Amino acid sequence: MTGSTSIFVGSNEFVDCTDIISIGGTSLFSFSRVEPSLLITVSIPAPALGIRLEARDNVPVTMKDDFRVDAGASRVEAFWRGTSILLAEHRPEGVRVEFDFRPLGLDLWTENGALNIGGSKLVNNRIQHAGTGIAIGA
Repeated sequence: MTGSTSIFVGSNEFVDCTDIISIGGTSLFSFSRVEPSLLITVSIPAPALGIRLEARDNVPVTMKDDFRVDAGASRVEAFWRGTSILLAEHRPEGVRVEFDFRPLGLDLWTENGALNIGGSKLVNNRIQHAGTGIAIGA
């Protein structure tokens, strides 16, 4: 993504980070474009299912029968078997991202402003100029 846009995950702000969250060295999500419309790329591991859900520029490339991405000009939402697992919205202050990957067996979700990673909660942090904001696993 070009330019400086803040990405908010819960109440945590990421500024000028190459990757917001990576798992095992793979970026969980990224935006290739914010304006005039959001384009998101995701790579979500689903350990309970033994698969990885992937989409490039809002288009699912794996599990197309069960994994869907709906996109509008300022909003992108991903669904697994009809349940919303990720919502990204472009707002004046930046892009807000909320998600819940627990249905996929991944203990990672946002709730009430917190980013929950297993038993840890991250609230009101600002991560700036990092290659990877949060790295999980090697």
